[in-house]
Parts: sequence; structure tokens; C-alpha cells
Amino acid sequence: MVNKIDWKYNIWKKGEYIDLWSLNHFVGGVLIARILLFFDLSFWSALSITFVVKVAWEIYELIRNIKEPIGNKILDVVMGIIGFLVMYYLYIKVSFFSKTTSFIIIFVIWLFLNLWGYVVFVKRTKKLIQ
Repeated sequence: MVNKIDWKYNIWKKGEYIDLWSLNHFVGGVLIARILLFFDLSFWSALSITFVVKVAWEIYELIRNIKEPIGNKILDVVMGIIGFLVMYYLYIKVSFFSKTTSFIIIFVIWLFLNLWGYVVFVKRTKKLIQ
């Protein structure tokens, strides 16, 4: 029988290619797009900045010695770019898309996922140290 509490932590296990962190990278791409659209950047400029930010994050993870399979690292960047593309499309095509409301909702989702993942990371590393 699975402990009901454990699923909240086990769901964050690193996958070979895709895991729950992939959702964070997707939402991060959405958030970056939303911020860059506020500044009215061209599509290609915003896409380039998003790509650089996502690659820089993966480099930061390498520096911090966060171990992930290479396929997972590549898909983290791809998920961020897909998130960017989804947000860009919605922003351009959906006229009722409130700029302020969309930013707040996206930011809250991104923050929730990252805090949840961070808490799991801290608990996992404490167990490894003990």
C-alpha cells in the first residue's frame, strides 16, 4: 500500500527524459514569454532571450552539481520553448486574455510548483545526509 503522503514527494523523482520538473520548465517558459510580451519585443528577440535563459538555467544546474540525464536537460529547454510558444500564441490570438490577470495566474502557478519542488528537494537531501 502506498503511503498517501509519499506520493507528494515521489512524484518529483528525476526521469530519464520527462518528469514533474518538466512542467516547471514549461510554466517557466510561459512566464518568460508573458514578461517579454509586456515589453513588446519581437517574436524572434523574445524567443532568443527565452532560449538563452533556459540554457543558462541548465548551466547553473551543472555548476550547482545537480545531476540529470542529458536527455532530461535537453527536454527541460525544449519544454521552456514550448511554454513560450503556447503563451505567445495565446497572447496574439485570444483577445480576452487579460495581461495583468494572466501574469498573476502564471506567476502563482510557477511559484507554487517551484516551492513544492524545492521542499521535496530539501527533504530528499536531508534524508541522503542522515
